[in-house]
Amino acid sequence: MKQDIIKKKDTDFDIQQDSIMKALTTNAVAWGIPNATIALLTASQTTWNAAWLAAKDKGMRTPSDVQAKKNARTDYVANLRPALQAYVQKNPLVTNADRVAMGVPPLNKTRKRSAVPTTVPQVDLKIGNGNIIHIFFKQGVDEQGVGRRGKPDGVSHAEVAINIGDPAPASADDCLTHLHKGRSPYQLQTTPADVGKRLYVFARWVNPRHEPGPWTTAPLTLVIPG
Repeated sequence: MKQDIIKKKDTDFDIQQDSIMKALTTNAVAWGIPNATIALLTASQTTWNAAWLAAKDKGMRTPSDVQAKKNARTDYVANLRPALQAYVQKNPLVTNADRVAMGVPPLNKTRKRSAVPTTVPQVDLKIGNGNIIHIFFKQGVDEQGVGRRGKPDGVSHAEVAINIGDPAPASADDCLTHLHKGRSPYQLQTTPADVGKRLYVFARWVNPRHEPGPWTTAPLTLVIPG
């Protein structure tokens, strides 16, 4: 789950916003922050500071103080969040050390590279209504994967190779049709001319960089019913 840039508790938010505003006002020129943005945030901060001062003492505050604090925070955050995204999180002039000092989550500059798949899908064929044949593919029961029911971790989709009619293809490369499918099952629409012919299906996993894993070693097959 992605971490929210704004602190949830009011006490934490008050500390965070003070650090943020000190950094933004001090570095406005260096970080290229417009004067209008600083003015808008300063006005929001002033309203928040007054509302928080009246509402933070639970023994002294009134319901109207609490509501005023909520309204002030909502308005402040509505102005603060886009400013942080534009001038802090997406600003190459701001370092992760700067972000941490402001109480803002640092950017994760390293992304985990998806590995080339090493397993093969488990493929099942089921005859549907009309001329439909359902081609199911999932992670095998003996392999690591997403609940052993879907695609493995780091896989974006399955490539399915299909051939109708003999002779049997020696490999997936011999199949006439190749499809890329992210969800199982794929519904293969056959024709009356295909009735009685044999269907051959190979499959393999593909990662987000379009790097494929190994094909199933032998095709799954059935005779297309009439």
